[in-house]
Amino acid sequence: MAYHAWHGGRSQEVYLKDCRLIEINQKGEHYVLANVNGELHSRLIVHPLQNIGIKNSVGLGSIATPPELQNKGYASELIRGIIQILSEQRIEHIFLYSDLSPEFYARFEFQILPNQFQKQENSICMVRTQSFDLLINNPKICLLPYL
Repeated sequence: MAYHAWHGGRSQEVYLKDCRLIEINQKGEHYVLANVNGELHSRLIVHPLQNIGIKNSVGLGSIATPPELQNKGYASELIRGIIQILSEQRIEHIFLYSDLSPEFYARFEFQILPNQFQKQENSICMVRTQSFDLLINNPKICLLPYL
């Protein structure tokens, strides 16, 4: 899953151990899409974003689907469900870093942020919000280099 994009030469066992130690992964809320037998189809983490200069914001991270289950709509189904939940919670801004083609997330109304908000060389920071122009012109915003 995310291992294929982020392993950095580590074995899968070491990568997973390191992920469990990362503080932001411990603070996030984990969601999974599984079948009736409990087999994982897709997963993601919703991270509360505090101290970034705006309220009612979260970040989506570690969005992953096992390679053999990709391109079957599982991640899309999970993302749509999470967007619905976050909307009901009155979350106004949903951020993520895309390691995929940004067009995948554009289907869910995510927009690419301008260059001054880009913190990763190989990932594109995107946001889903109803107030894009106000957001990008807010001088108080300070995004994290990861979610």
